[in-house]
Amino acid sequence: MRSEKLKSFLLDAAAQIGASDKEVLARVLHLRLSDLESFTQEMRPEAKILFAELDYGLRIRNPGLHYAPRKSYLGYRRETVNTAGAGERSQVFVSVLRNNTTLDVVLPIEPGTLAHIPSVRDLTGIGHHGIGNARVTITDPSQLNQFFADFDFWLRPRPAA
Repeated sequence: MRSEKLKSFLLDAAAQIGASDKEVLARVLHLRLSDLESFTQEMRPEAKILFAELDYGLRIRNPGLHYAPRKSYLGYRRETVNTAGAGERSQVFVSVLRNNTTLDVVLPIEPGTLAHIPSVRDLTGIGHHGIGNARVTITDPSQLNQFFADFDFWLRPRPAA
């Protein structure tokens, strides 16, 4: 019953704005496909697959994510996190650097607190793009799975204080 109502809503909304139900759903979920297409267009096929899996993993942990596309990276902002007076940049909790062959994921976490995770590179004091000083390079599905295991505490939204 619920799924029928949802489908009916999507179809009605699509008819009202002259779009497809998929386009309406993409708007509701803040999926701007043009952002993803422009970000991944130069990637090798293996990197595109890893990126799609990373994007999916981030979205299922954080429904309603917003993309924050920049020239050198694609940032992710949570919909519910909005510290009073905080700008968009400070709300990015994951950024993916542009790279054709690997995923370079940058997190705004103090790298010193992550010393127990061998895949983390400390970028403090090194000129780089992205938001944060902890970088994890992902080159295959097993590393992506390990990334989700190691950083689940950060990737899931935290309850409001």
